[in-house]
Amino acid sequence: MHYQNHFSENVLPYKESFRDISTPFMNHCHKEFEIIHIRKGSQKLIYHKDVHTLEEGEIVIIPPYICHATFPQPSEDCERFVIILGMGVFTNTVSFGTAGIQLYQQEFYDLLTLSRHWNSSTYSKVKTLIYNMHEEYEKKENAWEFAIATFANLLMLTAIRSLPKRSSPLLENTTESMVFQKIMTYIADNYESKITLDECAKLCDFNPSYFSKYFKKHMGITFQNYVKNSRIEQAKWLLLTTDASITDIAYQCGFSNLCIFNKIFKQEIGMPASIYRKMYK
Repeated sequence: MHYQNHFSENVLPYKESFRDISTPFMNHCHKEFEIIHIRKGSQKLIYHKDVHTLEEGEIVIIPPYICHATFPQPSEDCERFVIILGMGVFTNTVSFGTAGIQLYQQEFYDLLTLSRHWNSSTYSKVKTLIYNMHEEYEKKENAWEFAIATFANLLMLTAIRSLPKRSSPLLENTTESMVFQKIMTYIADNYESKITLDECAKLCDFNPSYFSKYFKKHMGITFQNYVKNSRIEQAKWLLLTTDASITDIAYQCGFSNLCIFNKIFKQEIGMPASIYRKMYK
C-alpha cells in the first residue's frame, strides 16, 4: 500500500497522470479520490477484495481509504489516465465544510463505481467531466482552479445521484473490519512521519505481537514492509507527476535521509529514482 498526500496548503488538491503499462502500482490506499480511465488496452485492478480486468474505455472511481492496486496485462499495451482529487477540491465550492463532505465520501462505499455497471448516460457525463477537468488543468486559463472545483463537484453529484447501489456495502460494519479500517486510515494520514508498530498496536488496543500477526494476516505483508512500500509508491507518484527534487521527495515520503531513500528505492524498483523519472515521466 501507499498513501498520497502531495497537496500543499493553498494549492488546488488536483493531480493527474497519463501512465503506460510500464508503471504498475502495488496495493495501496490514500485519502483522496482516484479516477482511472483506460484509454487503450486493458488493466488488471485489485479493488478492495475483488480482482477486475478493466477493458478499453472503462472508468473506475476509487473512494478514499479503499485498498487497490494496478498491474499490467501480460500481452497488451495499456494507457490509462489517472486523476487524484483531494477532498479540498470539493470544499472550495461547497459551504457545508469537511464534515458534510465526509458524509458524501461515505456514500461512495455503497455505490458501484466501476463503469461497466453504469448506464450510457451516466458514463457519458462522468467521462465528459473528467476530461473537462483535464482540459482546464492543461490550459490553466483564468479561473482554472475554480473550473476544476466546479467540474469535480458536478462529478460527485452525478455519481451520488446516478451510480447504482451495491448489493452489499463495500466496507462491512463489523468489529474486525472497523479495526482494520482504523489502522489503514491512521497510516494513510501519518505515513510522512515516523510510524511504529507499537503506536499502531496501541491505537487498536492490541499488544504489539498480536498486532504484527493481525496485520500480516489481513495484508499478506509485514507491517514494516507495508510502511516501506507505501513510501516507495508515494515516491514513484511524485517522481512521475511533479518536478520536486529527489531530496525533497525523499523527505516528503517519510525517509530520514536521501541515502536511505536511494538505497531502498533501487533495491525495490531495480533502478535509481533519477533513472525511473527519466524513463517513465
